[in-house]
Amino acid sequence: MALAYRTSSRGACHLRAYHISQEILRKPVATDRFSFDGKARLIKISEDTNAVVDSLSVCKFAFLARPSRIRPVAGRATGIAYTGQGLLKMGEEIIARSGLQQVERFGEKDDFLPERFFTDEGSSGEDRCSRPGQGAVHRRAGTVL
Repeated sequence: MALAYRTSSRGACHLRAYHISQEILRKPVATDRFSFDGKARLIKISEDTNAVVDSLSVCKFAFLARPSRIRPVAGRATGIAYTGQGLLKMGEEIIARSGLQQVERFGEKDDFLPERFFTDEGSSGEDRCSRPGQGAVHRRAGTVL
């Protein structure tokens, strides 16, 4: 979630890259929420997908575990036959334009996560604990824009 907060084009928003379907519901592909492996790709796809859903002005929870349903809804709303890759490209453009607007309004001094994201341990019960220490990865993620 820290990476999603860091790269969100609208501030530390948990809904921009809402990747709960992969990490919690384990759909369409199961993802280990306690691992950093593959998270950058997961966040990118989630951000792009959710940007399209947000632009359709529909509830993203309707597509939570079924992102394949976005294409027909977008097609009916616009009259354009989209491909899955076409929608992801559209989402990428929405995110890029939104990010550019943020760059114009704010500077690097405003663009950071609280230090606790890099130092405090997280937990999910007695048997699992996520360790801090990937701070450099998260800090670099925001410098891509």
